Amino acid sequence: MLSALRSRDIGAVIQLFRHHPVHGAGPLPQAELAGRLGITQGHLSRIESGQTRVRDIDKLTRYARVLGIPEGLLWFEVDDNVPHTELPSVTAYPGGKDIPSAAAPTTAMVAESLLATLDQYVRTDMLIGPHSVLPLVAHQIELLKDIAETSRGRTLARLRIVHARFAEFRGWLHQDGGDQRAAAEWTALAHTITGAAEDQQLRAYILHRRGNIAADSDDPRAEIALARAPLHEPTTALSPPLRALALRQVAHAHARLGQAQECSAALEEAFDSAAADAPDDDELTHYCTPAYIAMEAAGCWLELGQPDRAINILEPALEHWQPDNQRDLGRAIALLSVAQARRHQRDEALAAASSAARIVAVTRSARTERALHDAVRALRNTGAEEHAAELRAVIRKALR
Repeated sequence: MLSALRSRDIGAVIQLFRHHPVHGAGPLPQAELAGRLGITQGHLSRIESGQTRVRDIDKLTRYARVLGIPEGLLWFEVDDNVPHTELPSVTAYPGGKDIPSAAAPTTAMVAESLLATLDQYVRTDMLIGPHSVLPLVAHQIELLKDIAETSRGRTLARLRIVHARFAEFRGWLHQDGGDQRAAAEWTALAHTITGAAEDQQLRAYILHRRGNIAADSDDPRAEIALARAPLHEPTTALSPPLRALALRQVAHAHARLGQAQECSAALEEAFDSAAADAPDDDELTHYCTPAYIAMEAAGCWLELGQPDRAINILEPALEHWQPDNQRDLGRAIALLSVAQARRHQRDEALAAASSAARIVAVTRSARTERALHDAVRALRNTGAEEHAAELRAVIRKALR
């Protein structure tokens, strides 16, 4: 533990704390400690794995107090303005008096538990696609509606935010599953719910999602208006990754209108924002990395008829892809195959598309499937009929 403290890595400290023998035969569950820290289990998991680095002094102070770390062992000055929170004892001795007494769960506790569950659903979707997650999300939304009927005040306000998060995610699942009408309806509902909430970040994110759905609806002018809407929100509402997502949507709309210069400028800003430090507690846009923006940029350059630029952006980005985002990895590889096919790199295009097909066989992502069919058309357009026929067979096998 002293070594972890000297490393100045709160994630390593937390992980060692959870696995300390004082907690019994097994480690302290992540979900339990996350509740004590006031964060979701998914956020705690990213802190422990090093994906999220905590630098904010207020958060470090709060975490240190929950863990009971003496101030003399810390690498930062404790902020005395951070209020102390009365928490149940971390240790529980068999038969000991320090075991906290049981209490009925409050509605607020249920809301936070559902948010932690949502984080797991998001990660499951990124690994295996929307179809296995959609029925679970639909069930949780019904539960939220039932709970909200008997809630008031701050609890109801918090439930609205949780409800909006679930509705937005359901809209995304329908979108990636190919049901554009349901995607638009659920995302519009999420936007309506956030009208009564104070979470500017969430409202801006849902505005961005409506622009994203407009992109799939073949309406670039509506897309660009919706994509710019989050950028007009107060600056404090836009985290760097959220700003990057809004800008890449603006770039996409310019690409569909054939406006290469405007597209390039928006992409450059999007890359800069994606590379900036994200908030420690970012639960909405953690997937927006520079590699993700590279995938979106490749789609823009393909739209503008510049496959060379798409290849030059995608190939290095794939080397830095996050392994937990398999769904979008499939789409990135499929876009690479389209670019390669247009450059008459037939064998490379077939190999890349076959790899993407193996991923779409699991995720069933409609977006990736569309990109694969674009690769088939690109092969045919360049006279590679045999390669196109082989790829069609690969896609049929993957989707049967």
